[in-house]
Amino acid sequence: MSTQLKSWLLAVCLCLPFSAQAADSVFPPQQNFVGQNLTLNGIGVRTKLFLKLYFAGLYLPVKSQDATAILTGKAPVAIRLQINSSMISSQDMEHAVRQGFTQSAGDKANALKPRIDQLVSIFKEPIQVGDVYDLAYVGGSTHVF
Repeated sequence: MSTQLKSWLLAVCLCLPFSAQAADSVFPPQQNFVGQNLTLNGIGVRTKLFLKLYFAGLYLPVKSQDATAILTGKAPVAIRLQINSSMISSQDMEHAVRQGFTQSAGDKANALKPRIDQLVSIFKEPIQVGDVYDLAYVGGSTHVF
């Protein structure tokens, strides 16, 4: 997948209304994605009505607080989503991804439709509490685990 997908994934994670609470789940301090060692940069939690819906962890080669550098850089990056609530459904995730692309890609979203469809296909199976999705941008390609 493209650099646009990397930008979208990071933009969504950086722009979602996460609170900076300590995670109720364990995110490894380091992970290896497609042969690339990445370090946990930070964790956020998406809440709704005081319920913790899911946690998101951002993995980078080197910790950084510079959102612009993270979004525009060519360095590998990964995002781990861990589902924490049964309120999250496959339909919710598909809708959120499609809405995120529409908001961040604007007119280019239609051109990305085949890739967006491919990405949302990972949410076709029922989502359960404890499910983990790793999305890594390494070597110019996006990998989903």
